[in-house]
Amino acid sequence: LKTALLLKYMADDLTGRDDDLALTNALALLGENDFAQLFPDFAKGQDPIVPSDQGYDFKAIATPHKPLPTPSAPKTTAPDTSSTFDLFGKDSTLSLLRLPYYEQPDPNWGSNNWAVSPSKSALNKAILCNDPHLGLNLPSLWFELQLSTPESNVYGVSLPGAPGIIIGFNKHIAWGVTNASRDVRDWFKIQFKDTTHRQYWYDNQWKNSSQRIETIEVRNGATVMDTVIYTHYGPVPFLNDSLVSEQQKNLSLKWKAFVGSNEALTFYYLNRAKNYDDFVAAIQYYECPGQNFVYADATGNIAIWQQGKFPIRWKGQGKLLLDGSRSDNDWEGYIPFAHNPHIKNPERGFVSSANQHPTDSLYPYYYGGIFEFYRNRRLNQQLANMQDITIEDMKHLQCDNYNLQAAEGMHTLLSYLDTTQLKPNELEMYRILSAWDFNNHPQLIAPTIYTVLADKIYDNLWDELPEDKNTPLVRPNAYITNQLLVTQPKSKFIDIKNTPEKETIQLLVQLSFRQTADSLERWEAANGTGRTWAKFKNTTLRHLSRLPALGLNELPIGGGKGILNAASTNWGPSWRMIVMLGDDKVEAFGIYPGGQSGNPGSRYYANFVDKWAAGEYNRLSFWAEDQTIPQSEILWVQDFE
Repeated sequence: LKTALLLKYMADDLTGRDDDLALTNALALLGENDFAQLFPDFAKGQDPIVPSDQGYDFKAIATPHKPLPTPSAPKTTAPDTSSTFDLFGKDSTLSLLRLPYYEQPDPNWGSNNWAVSPSKSALNKAILCNDPHLGLNLPSLWFELQLSTPESNVYGVSLPGAPGIIIGFNKHIAWGVTNASRDVRDWFKIQFKDTTHRQYWYDNQWKNSSQRIETIEVRNGATVMDTVIYTHYGPVPFLNDSLVSEQQKNLSLKWKAFVGSNEALTFYYLNRAKNYDDFVAAIQYYECPGQNFVYADATGNIAIWQQGKFPIRWKGQGKLLLDGSRSDNDWEGYIPFAHNPHIKNPERGFVSSANQHPTDSLYPYYYGGIFEFYRNRRLNQQLANMQDITIEDMKHLQCDNYNLQAAEGMHTLLSYLDTTQLKPNELEMYRILSAWDFNNHPQLIAPTIYTVLADKIYDNLWDELPEDKNTPLVRPNAYITNQLLVTQPKSKFIDIKNTPEKETIQLLVQLSFRQTADSLERWEAANGTGRTWAKFKNTTLRHLSRLPALGLNELPIGGGKGILNAASTNWGPSWRMIVMLGDDKVEAFGIYPGGQSGNPGSRYYANFVDKWAAGEYNRLSFWAEDQTIPQSEILWVQDFE
């Protein structure tokens, strides 16, 4: 049971976030035209996992949206008797969806993985790399081990409680994962017959709901009994919250993670896989959370599959709150396994993913999600230009600090400044930024200045979408924002709503630059001198107990959000792995921020951390089944105590 719950926790961690309600509010505030511009399904200039020139050799299952006839009004004396779908109640111009605040998984969590073919490798062997970006803790999320049984011999990392290696290799194949970032959660507005919530309106008739009593044991307190109402979509979580109006609380959540599945079988078979066919057979059991499985083998094959059980949708379905009274809004089934995005041995000589769109708009199935636009393009640019690739090259690429967002927008932003109006401290900031090479190295000050400046511009630009933890609302992502600032300087959105005049982009950037200088001076007064990126970013390994004395902070590591070396304040590369296969021999390297012991008093508690921060690796000693491990290589149990 605990192992099953662990895998469901992974599903929550990696798919337990959606913007349906936030986007619904944004649409109400912006109107259809502006909303479509700021929240497109496919942004210009993306670089998907499956190259745009590949095409698709299958015919998609038809997904036409065929609306039902206008539903007749339900026969009820309940206060809500509207026959049309009203998102926000009777006065939709004044009322947005308000919900109790609930914490969702960090949207910045992600990962990188890639594999290069022998044709691009210096030793004519396939190389596979993976670094999952998750929360940084002590003890580490991962535990490194070689698992040798009569049936298999495999090396990598596992999660405590998981049966088998999750990311790793054997002598035949290697594999790694990144989050697919696909939307597998939809919200439906429900119209109940009355306050008993025993029936709800669906396809012009009343449909019975069900009840489930949840028993919540509270440490040092009374046990709480909570009755949860379920529709056929899923639970109705906000029924008993006083913050939410009766009109808005009746929302039901449909989520793929609620459906039974057995992802453990995928890892069981991957541990034993010997070739590409075995790999494909293994991942078919994997349903949620959707992942990009990268693959390489000893014979030189490379591949990537975006695998999960993804709903078949009509265009736009699930992007916004849906009317739960209509069956044509429900999921129509799941995309067949063979139709999931994948590619094997592409001509360009590499496969890769970094949480970006899996496909371009020509893919015949509609999907939504929360995707990345910088790490993936930097990765593909580098891989496309590299030849005679070595393991050392891959180490440098995993630890790459180049800030593509800054490179694509910063100089344009600086050009909007009137430097004659800058104060001496602001001129110094301008000088530092102008000389910056866009690398977020830990000892530099420029990344700190740019990060604060970009945040100030972002907040000033999108103040018409105010932040309120009880009103779900989403702002355009950094990629859309950068495109608008660089290519549309006269856009209607270049304005600060809370001022009477219409700001130009020059005024907006000038104001943001001054705010950046003031903000950094306040930060320095509170935190001591030194604005280096490592000090400002403060990458921290928190102990699971959250006791500060058992954690580590201000690690000297660069990178950051949107950068291949994705080390941020409390999340980042939780395991870096590089594997080269061929000739029945494996050469592998890996590192994670922690140690093999969970005991804070052990010398093996955090002994990898400094090497990890410095971009160094451990050679992984993968012993063959018939080898005897030398005594010098063995650390006895006492050493971990």
